[in-house]
Amino acid sequence: MLSFITLGQIIKPFLFVAVFLFLSSISLIYNRWLKVSIGIEFITFSTVMTARAYGGLLGGLVGFFGLATAEVLGTGFNAKTVISLLAIFLMGMITPFFNGIHITTAGMLIAVFYDLLIIPLYLIAGSNPVRSAVFVITHLIFNAWLFVFIAPRLELLMS
Repeated sequence: MLSFITLGQIIKPFLFVAVFLFLSSISLIYNRWLKVSIGIEFITFSTVMTARAYGGLLGGLVGFFGLATAEVLGTGFNAKTVISLLAIFLMGMITPFFNGIHITTAGMLIAVFYDLLIIPLYLIAGSNPVRSAVFVITHLIFNAWLFVFIAPRLELLMS
């Protein structure tokens, strides 16, 4: 019996990481057809949830590789993608510092931090301010929904 429990504790992180990488990878595929950058994606959520449950490095890697794959499947890399890749990895790395805070609050603080980090850099790199604002608004609304309704229950399953 103990061996089944131990095996489950080993397999569970791999299962969650695989699901998060899959969801992250396909979450920007709509960019192939819609040329609007909206913040409906699972990369932020996957990064925070993984980092929260399994550590900042793994969370950062899930975010980095999830975003990289999503970009390849969605629109392809451009020079600005590097900004997001570095920021999402950093987001994973800082998430454990928020472990004492409820997941909803922590997730939203980290999502806001991510937006505050990338948007000025995107604007300096020449992004359209209106498109950037649309991204931030939709990103925060979608992540608020995820962190309010999904994250608390999912966090219990992941631990």
